[in-house]
Amino acid sequence: MQKEDFSPNYWVVNVPETSTLDDILEAGIWYCAKNEVNEAQFSEIKKGDRIAIESKKLFFAFGIVKADADLSAWRVYVDWLPLGKNGDKRISQIIKGHDFPNDIHGPYQYESKGHAERADWIREIFCI
Repeated sequence: MQKEDFSPNYWVVNVPETSTLDDILEAGIWYCAKNEVNEAQFSEIKKGDRIAIESKKLFFAFGIVKADADLSAWRVYVDWLPLGKNGDKRISQIIKGHDFPNDIHGPYQYESKGHAERADWIREIFCI
């Protein structure tokens, strides 16, 4: 049997208005606001994908998605690696000029062909 080659997608998400970062990390879940803007992207989140929580250009946690997106409850189960109260300022400097106004951004690929600048900051953000 031939082994499948898995290339995870990378996602940048915001802390939902209805939750706190502590609640999300403790529960091992990320919730997405249910709306038409988020629906197409949210449904693409798969087991093994990488996810980063961002707020005001600081990254507070990285994680690996444990199961495909739960469309019935608009949540994703995640093994979180918290970065601490002040987030990761080093990574935040790398993405200066990039704006993440919505709840969910992606999917990005680690090797974004034709988008060298994007590939660089995705590699920097998700370098754990």
